[in-house]
Amino acid sequence: MRSRDVFARLGGGQFAAILPSSDLSHAKAIAVRVLEKIARYNYSELGVKQNVTVSLGVANIKDTEREFDDILHAADLAMHQAKARGRNQIVSYETIVEDQERRHH
Repeated sequence: MRSRDVFARLGGGQFAAILPSSDLSHAKAIAVRVLEKIARYNYSELGVKQNVTVSLGVANIKDTEREFDDILHAADLAMHQAKARGRNQIVSYETIVEDQERRHH
């Protein structure tokens, strides 16, 4: 992440990264790196015996109403979709919108 990016804990096991002046492909690339690093980390040194997985939702402000709560909600929907698809993966809000549009046509 860059110095102007913000990473914050929202609560529980939920976190958000805000990437100003990033396009969706850059955000997805960062999400892939996060997923890979978490998968490679040796958690046994911390006393964690079970597998650690991450479900990531990625959203772009261009796909929302341009309000902070809207983009956060979009990313949250995408994250829940990643969990529903089996966890340890990345879902983009953009794909959710495209799937909904296909169903309605």
